[in-house]
Amino acid sequence: MASEERENNPYAAPKEGGEKKKRAKTKVRVTREDDDETIDQIVRSFQKTRSWISFFGTLSYIGAGILGIAGVAMLALSSTTKFGQMGAVLGPFALILYGMLAAVYVVVGIRLFRYRDAINNVVRNEGQLEHIADAVERQAQFWTLVGQLSVAGLVLYGIMLIFGIIAGAGSSR
Repeated sequence: MASEERENNPYAAPKEGGEKKKRAKTKVRVTREDDDETIDQIVRSFQKTRSWISFFGTLSYIGAGILGIAGVAMLALSSTTKFGQMGAVLGPFALILYGMLAAVYVVVGIRLFRYRDAINNVVRNEGQLEHIADAVERQAQFWTLVGQLSVAGLVLYGIMLIFGIIAGAGSSR
C-alpha cells in the first residue's frame, strides 16, 4: 500500500533505479478530407488578405513618390534667397532625408508585392503546400522588416528626445 501511494504521489521524491513510466502518445488521425478542408481554409484566408496587401503595397509606392517630390521641392525652395544660409544647408539635408524615407517605403512595397505574388501562386496552384510555405515565408520576411523598422524608429525617437532635452536645457541658461 505504501508503494502504491508513493507511485501516485506526484510530490514524492524520485526512486533510485526505478523504471520510468512512458506516457502513451496519442496520435491524431488526420484524413485526406481534413487536409483538403484545412488547405481550402488557408487559401480562402490568403484570398481575403490579398487585396489589402496590394492596397498597402500601392500606398507604399505612392508615399515614396510623394516623399521624393517633397525632397526635390525642399531642395528647390532652399535655394531661394528667402531662406538664406540656413536654407542652403537644410535643402540638401531634406533631400537626403526624404530620399532615405522614400527608399524605406519602396522596400516595404517590394516586400508586400512579393507576398501578394506568393499568395497568387497559392491560389493559382490550388493550395499546394510548397506554395503555401513560400507565401508564409514571404509574410515572415515582411513582418521581420516591419519589426526592424519599428526598432530603428524607436531608437531614432529616443535620440531625438535626448537631443531635445539637451537643446531645451541649453536654451534655458
